[in-house]
Amino acid sequence: MGTMDKDLDTTKEASKYEEHEHVLAGWRFTALIVTVIISIVGYFLFSLWGGWHQVVDGFTQIGFFGVGISLSIACISYLFRFTRWNYFLHTLGYYVPWLKSLRIYISGFSLTTTPGKAGEALRSVFLVDYGIAYRRSFGALLAERLSDFLAVVVLAMGGLLFHSSARPIVLLSALFIIGILYTVQQDHWLKGIENWTNKKFKNRFSHIVEFVIETILAFRDCFKTHVLLYGTLLGTIAWGLEGVILYLVLHLLGAEVSIYTAIFIHAFSLLVGAITLLPGGLGGAEVTMYELLIYNDVPTSVAVTATLVVRLCTLWFSVLLGLVFLPKKQIKLS
Repeated sequence: MGTMDKDLDTTKEASKYEEHEHVLAGWRFTALIVTVIISIVGYFLFSLWGGWHQVVDGFTQIGFFGVGISLSIACISYLFRFTRWNYFLHTLGYYVPWLKSLRIYISGFSLTTTPGKAGEALRSVFLVDYGIAYRRSFGALLAERLSDFLAVVVLAMGGLLFHSSARPIVLLSALFIIGILYTVQQDHWLKGIENWTNKKFKNRFSHIVEFVIETILAFRDCFKTHVLLYGTLLGTIAWGLEGVILYLVLHLLGAEVSIYTAIFIHAFSLLVGAITLLPGGLGGAEVTMYELLIYNDVPTSVAVTATLVVRLCTLWFSVLLGLVFLPKKQIKLS
């Protein structure tokens, strides 16, 4: 009997481990590896096309000093974005210890290269431990996404006088944001959706509807007037700093582009990348940045080098930080 009980306990223990996986396992790990491989291949081909030796010389010209300054500016940018995120959580009535909140926030960067940055919802898994329901943290995440979108639109608007071809995309994006903010303020359509769903499906999906509505309500709370203004300010500073990185890199490479133009180019590139919904804006952001640099009379090899350095020091540096900060946690497969 003792042996049978021991075997039974072993089976239960094995079953328990089979029901759990690391937060970065499964599709998340696959998505990360696929985007890394595609990016390596794409960046390599991009470098060959721009002139391999010239691009390598460009990296040498920037040097460790230029990369170090760029990474430092990127870290400051992340701190502004984290401050905004923490402010959203406080607005929803939640207070997570500062250092732990920072670690959770940065860990979400590990899945930035998923479509629409949806993988950053990984933060919600860790926030549950602090009593924050998924529907509430999802609302904050959606608010952060729209706040990012709004920030790059604000930055991109600064260059519309000199880049008329960019006006349709920027203006339509602005109208989209206004439409979203107006729509979520209307209580009657939320109640209408809830009543229609409950009537049509006889409460079979009522829990899903409730989840969606509470997520929207949390999202809406993050866009009260004072929260909207403060969040937009922090987001604009954060993404503007990444535009400063582009200016710094171009300056080190000897290209005469104003900081004003560099910030516009970076912001508009991010905007195009976001619209494509490609993982991390990969492809769309790089091509747009390169084309705008060429339009501003930047030599081909310099444009390629600057694009690669900026993306490595912002997007891929954030992914690396996310992996470093990622807490060890098991989640149920179900």
